[in-house]
Amino acid sequence: MPRSSPTPALDFLVSRERFLPVKADAILREVLQSPSLSAEQRRQFGLFLQMVRARFHFEFLEQIQRLTRLYDPFDPDRDTQLLRQWTPDEREQAFSELRCRYRDLLLGGNYVQLTREQLVACMESRNRFGLAIRVNLDDYEVLDVFYRGIRQGEHPYRNWSTCFRMRMAPVRVFSRVAILVRHKRDGRRKQPKSDVVLVKLFKDIVLEDLKMTSPEVRVQMKLLDKIKVGGTVAGGLAAPIVKLLTAAIISPVLLLAVVGGCTVAFFKGLFSFLTSKTKYMQRLSSNLYHKSLANNASALALLVDAAEAEETKELLTAYHVLLSEPDRGFTIQELDARVEQWLKDRFGLPEVDFEVDDAVRKLIEKELIEVRQQASADGTTRRILKACDLATALERLDRWWDDYFSPARSAGAQLAPECSRS
Repeated sequence: MPRSSPTPALDFLVSRERFLPVKADAILREVLQSPSLSAEQRRQFGLFLQMVRARFHFEFLEQIQRLTRLYDPFDPDRDTQLLRQWTPDEREQAFSELRCRYRDLLLGGNYVQLTREQLVACMESRNRFGLAIRVNLDDYEVLDVFYRGIRQGEHPYRNWSTCFRMRMAPVRVFSRVAILVRHKRDGRRKQPKSDVVLVKLFKDIVLEDLKMTSPEVRVQMKLLDKIKVGGTVAGGLAAPIVKLLTAAIISPVLLLAVVGGCTVAFFKGLFSFLTSKTKYMQRLSSNLYHKSLANNASALALLVDAAEAEETKELLTAYHVLLSEPDRGFTIQELDARVEQWLKDRFGLPEVDFEVDDAVRKLIEKELIEVRQQASADGTTRRILKACDLATALERLDRWWDDYFSPARSAGAQLAPECSRS
C-alpha cells in the first residue's frame, strides 16, 4: 500500500491540537448532567452560557467591523464604491494591519500557521492518487496558510500493483484550511484595481492536495497520461509516415493524400492532449467546488464566528472545572491537566491541548474567577484560581451589559485592541 514518505519538516503534523471538536451546547449538556448541581444551578448554567455567548458576540462584532473596513479596498467582490482614493502608503499600512489582525483572529480561533519551511514541505509532497499540480510560491507577495484540525483519513486508489482493484490508502487530512493571498505586483505605482487580497476557507484538504488551494496552479499530466497521448500520436502517425515515404516515390497525388492523413493524425493527437487537459481541469474544479467553504468577506465573517465559538467553549469548560471543586485551589498547570482529563472522560478527546492560558485570561478579564496567593507546606506561595459562584458570575455579566452602551465606554472603550506583530 503506497504511503507518503516521512519528512522532518512535517513533524508538526503529529502535535496535539488546540481546537475543541465539540460544540458549546454539547459541553453544556455534559455540565448539566453533573449530579452535584441543583435544579437552580442548572438553570443558572444555561443562563450563564447565553450571557457569555452574547458578550463574546458583541466583542467580536467590533473585530469583524474593523476587519471589514481594512479589507474593503482589497476586496475583489466589492460592489460598492470606495469613499476616497487610497494612496500607495495608505494601502500598505492598511494591508499590514489587515494581515496582522487576520493572523490574530485565526490564532485565537485555534488555527495553526504554517511556517515557510512547513508550507514548502506540504507543497512538495507528492500526490499519488489525485492531480499532479505545481505551485510557484514566488508568484505571491504574501501567502499565509493556516490549518485547524488534522486527522487520519483514507483515499481510494487503484493501479497496476493492485491489479486495478479498489484499495484504500492512509492520508492526512486538514479539517480546515484558511489562506490569505496577495499576488506580487510590478511596483508600488501599479493600478489599485489589480491590488486585491484573496481570503479563502476550505474543508477536508488532504495534505498532498494543499497546493490545490493556491490561486495559481499548474496542472501537470501524469506519466500514464503522457504515454497514452504520445502512443495515440505515434500510432496515428506511424502508418501515414510509411505511406508518405512510399507515396513520395510512386505518385505526387498519392503523396498529397498521405500528407492529409498525417495532418489528420496530428490533430487527432492534439485533440487527445486537449481532452486530457480538460479532464484534469474539470477534476480540479470539482475538487475545489466541494471543498470550498467561503471566499473573501464571507470567509472573514465565518472565521470570526468560529473564533467566537472557540472562546466560548474554552471559557465555559475552564469555569465549570473550577466551579465543580470549589474547595480546591487550582494552579494554571493543574487546571490545564484537569480540563484535558475532563474532555477525555466526557468526549473521548485524548489529544486535545487545552489553551488554559487563554481561558484563564478571559475569565480574569470578565471577573469570573479570582487569583489568590496560597502558602504551601514548604513555605513557598503559589497562585491559585478560584471561581466565583454562579449567582455572582451572572451579576457581573449583567453589570457589564448595563455598562456596555454607557457614554463613558462609547468615548473610548470600543477602540479595537492592537494586533500582535510577533
